Amino acid sequence: MKKLITVLCVTLLLPLLTAHQALASTMALGFPDEPTDAWIWPGATIGWEFSTSTDIQVNSLGVWDEFGDGLGEEHAVGIWGLDGTLLTSAIVGSGTSATLDSSFRWVDIPSFSLDAGSYVVGAYFSDNSDRGAARSSYTTASEITFNQNLFLYNNGFTLPTEHWNNFDGGNFGANFKFTSATVPEPSALLLFGLGFIGLALRKSKNNA
Repeated sequence: MKKLITVLCVTLLLPLLTAHQALASTMALGFPDEPTDAWIWPGATIGWEFSTSTDIQVNSLGVWDEFGDGLGEEHAVGIWGLDGTLLTSAIVGSGTSATLDSSFRWVDIPSFSLDAGSYVVGAYFSDNSDRGAARSSYTTASEITFNQNLFLYNNGFTLPTEHWNNFDGGNFGANFKFTSATVPEPSALLLFGLGFIGLALRKSKNNA
């Protein structure tokens, strides 16, 4: 009986102990098909303003790899507040050093909280080794809304503030992955199991 109770405890409590790790990361933006337009941005930070409808935890930053065969240079990638404050950043290395997923090269970062609101994600392109995707066909995660494309030349890695008024799409060099900031509540089955364990322990004690 005691061995059965031990097994039940481990089986039912493990989901609670690993709840944070169990949350799968979601890519903020993706392409329904491969981009048909790509432009060079030497000396520019290119990005896009977005809004998140709920609090999220950002855990990866990425840069578009046009052909999936490696980046020609390393890229600084970051997320800014609209006031220009750099909130989190990382360097995505050149070549194939960063993980390729859905046409982007990714690096993990320490989980960073973003409250519901508006922000800018961008990447710096120091020369013409790599190109950014420029298109109007894209998809976003349900929590994320694309607001506008942004860019800024000749100021290094900084908040892009210029908007291309004649283009509806985004300058997609940068991307990010995130998880929900809310940890799921225990399921009804788990609560039932915990109650069963309590009753079993009580019965075992009375029979001792």
